[in-house]
Amino acid sequence: YIGLDCIGLDFIGLDCIGLDFIGLDYIGLDYIGLDCIGLDYIGLDYTGLDYTGLDYIGLDCIGLDYVGLDCIGFNNIGLDCIGLDCIGLDCIGLDCIGLDCIGLDCIGLDCIGLDYIGLNCIGLDCIGLDCIGLDYIGLDCIGLDYIGLDCIGLDYIGLDCLGLGCIGLDCIGLDCIGLDCIGLDYI
Repeated sequence: YIGLDCIGLDFIGLDCIGLDFIGLDYIGLDYIGLDCIGLDYIGLDYTGLDYTGLDYIGLDCIGLDYVGLDCIGFNNIGLDCIGLDCIGLDCIGLDCIGLDCIGLDCIGLDCIGLDYIGLNCIGLDCIGLDCIGLDYIGLDCIGLDYIGLDCIGLDYIGLDCLGLGCIGLDCIGLDCIGLDCIGLDYI
């Protein structure tokens, strides 16, 4: 369990995180809309960053060159991976958004309550909730209406939603995503 207690739920079980399906279709295809992610705006102010570490978590930043981990608190989460082509689940789930990139060493699975959130699990095949121990971590479950790629990596990672104002590093990032915000004592 990635115990919701930590993440602020009882179980990060999709039921816990409140998701029905996190199916690639949801989390990576249709919409990753901020409304979906459970916020009115995962805007920088909320998501913890003033600016996701970039000037703008705008497509240029998050979808073009680098949503550099340095900004988002990682080493390299190259846009190629989290971006358009790669955010094609292969990148965001397997190689690039690999635990190493997303800071798994730091936010190691041990912290998040898992032994390994191996790319295979969080990736395509395994992120089939079977790996994460859920049925589906669908956006609806995670509290999102849509976590579609259009939002996160394709047409718009719209600054409004996940973008500038609301996705602030303070919230999602350093201070707030400091488990206190996300409701965890430990991530």
